[in-house]
Amino acid sequence: MKNDSQAGIQTSRWWSDRRLLGVVGLLAVSIGAFLLAPWSLQDKSLAALHGLCAQQPGHSFWFGDARLPFDARMTGIYGGFLIVGIYLLSRGRLYRSGPPPASVLITAAVFVAIMGVDGVNSTLNDFGMPYVYEPSNHLRYFTGAMTGTSLALFIWLIAGGVLWSPQVAIDKPIMRSWKEFLPIAALVTMFWALLQMQVAFLFAPIAVFLVISAVIVVSSIALVALRLATGGFQKALRPLDLSRSAVVAILIAYAVMSSISGARFMLESMATVQAGG
Repeated sequence: MKNDSQAGIQTSRWWSDRRLLGVVGLLAVSIGAFLLAPWSLQDKSLAALHGLCAQQPGHSFWFGDARLPFDARMTGIYGGFLIVGIYLLSRGRLYRSGPPPASVLITAAVFVAIMGVDGVNSTLNDFGMPYVYEPSNHLRYFTGAMTGTSLALFIWLIAGGVLWSPQVAIDKPIMRSWKEFLPIAALVTMFWALLQMQVAFLFAPIAVFLVISAVIVVSSIALVALRLATGGFQKALRPLDLSRSAVVAILIAYAVMSSISGARFMLESMATVQAGG
């Protein structure tokens, strides 16, 4: 096992390796194609994420006439996921694979339970049934962010145990204490504050941020599954060793997201035709 500083030496020249070109090239082409496609950013982002979210207008944050591609709860989940990922990377936790202490695990479980309660209450309200308290997009966002935080920790822990070779894996907790939820909560709240500003020029970066977050979540799961399926269990010594698998995982994410979105659009179209008939 190595410590954080020793592991960091191995990635000091990651940018100079040719294997990075495949990942960078794919991402550059993807972002360019998405931004240059001849539709509005709202329509493109809504279509891209349609399979992952019900996208109810009344449950969504709006920027003038444009609404975000995720509803408030999913904005919290996927936004919270990416915020936690950025936080852990900034704290040098890339190679860590040790489970967090019980206080962190219990807190993460409570986060998921809280979102479950809020989700049930909101659903009861949607169906005109008795509910406990008045739902709001603010509650949907924050409870979603709680679950996004828990999801990020879970995937990070699983990925660390599957991807990294014992030579570089650091058997230390990915999160040291429940107190680390405090800076994460501050970042989540800052993101929420941006959403409340409803300034037109913020719509584009936030919408793209959410699309990228969704791709990262799905491709992260695909990457872990791919390494397990192709004999890559605990083989990587540094991120570049995952570059080819990462390209395939990203393509899988695109295929999964587009397939689910397409299927959902088709089912909704069929339901509309039947209702009209």
